[in-house]
Amino acid sequence: MSFNSHAYHVEKMLLPNYLASPGVLNTTTWQHTETGLELAKKTDQTPFIGIIMGHVSPFRLKCGPVGNHMNSDVSPLLKSKYQFHLCCPADHELGMDYETSISVLDVWQKQVGKSGECKNMLIEDVMGTMLRCVKSIFNMREDTVPNSPHGQSVENTPQMDEETRNWPVPDQFASEFDEIKYNYQVIPLPLYHDGHLVEPSMANEAINGAIVEVQFHIHHWKIKQFDSFQANVEKVEILCPGPVHHTSSYKRPRPKEKDNERELNSALDKLTVKEIIAAVGDNNLKRVEKRKRSDLVATVQRLMETHIPIISAANSKAAQSHDAHLSSHAPFENALNQLTVNEIISAVHEFKLSRAEKRNRNSLLSSVRHSALLQSVVVSAADAKAAHLQDCEEQQLKKMWLQEERQISAQASF
Repeated sequence: MSFNSHAYHVEKMLLPNYLASPGVLNTTTWQHTETGLELAKKTDQTPFIGIIMGHVSPFRLKCGPVGNHMNSDVSPLLKSKYQFHLCCPADHELGMDYETSISVLDVWQKQVGKSGECKNMLIEDVMGTMLRCVKSIFNMREDTVPNSPHGQSVENTPQMDEETRNWPVPDQFASEFDEIKYNYQVIPLPLYHDGHLVEPSMANEAINGAIVEVQFHIHHWKIKQFDSFQANVEKVEILCPGPVHHTSSYKRPRPKEKDNERELNSALDKLTVKEIIAAVGDNNLKRVEKRKRSDLVATVQRLMETHIPIISAANSKAAQSHDAHLSSHAPFENALNQLTVNEIISAVHEFKLSRAEKRNRNSLLSSVRHSALLQSVVVSAADAKAAHLQDCEEQQLKKMWLQEERQISAQASF
């Protein structure tokens, strides 16, 4: 289906977060983060996710598996980011939308950028102002994955996720990647076309020259003598492919994404608010998001980097429930530890035991473990023994108290 630019313009102008729509500046405010500022919605103080449309420039286009990474001497691989620049589309109506959006971004910069020099987000060029969009490639794992096959074979050990395991990193960066993949996982660029997530190795080719819609949020930092701004990508949708486009760049259909959504929602249903906050990280959430479950869930659903920790937390909780079920045998095991072999034999004397079972503790315990009735008898015997010991202790204490009282009385009469 061909892209209808006019229909797109009419549809998006009705959205309050489309940067070209009227009144968008009245819906936002800046708020503090741990390291700087972020643009937020006035209504609920959650991050403002803006929508902008533009033409992807080939200028410093770095959307491949290692993003803008050059070499470890310049910057470590784990700091690398996907990067692309938007410029003004040739279509008149879309071009007007883009220019309006850039003006809005400039106003936002001037609201908090007091140094007089704003860098890294709006890039001035002879062809006009470009918007630099970025997204981190790597995200720190909640649990480190063992870096050996033996370690990963241990039960309940964190496993390497499929995305990171199969990440198409170029050969020259393979050693750097191997050093960090056990502590960091890759987050694919959320680049879609016709409902398909684009294969990482084909992202550069697919996005180059395309008309795209970008959902993003904005951060600001004050760095020495200038103000730094960053447009962090949440999602990119290819509206109209560029001159070069191959269908082989598709990675997976949208139904798979729906399956992931269902898995996430199922995980959220299994977790309490406190468990969700613990999985995401208390410092990564705002106060308003912690107060109301619906706001918290909406934030988790929006931020892709929270999906894996939430699903992992739900799986861990399910595993703990399973372990709790297995631990129902704990009273019996405790009973075995409290009783001697002779006491166990005495407890089950009504049941016929073989000579081997009476002579060998392991044989005896094996027989008892395979019989629910014998287990019940042993637990009862252990409880009776514990009660008897407690009675003996109480009687001994009473004797001591009586003896002390007699001594006190004798001293008083003397």
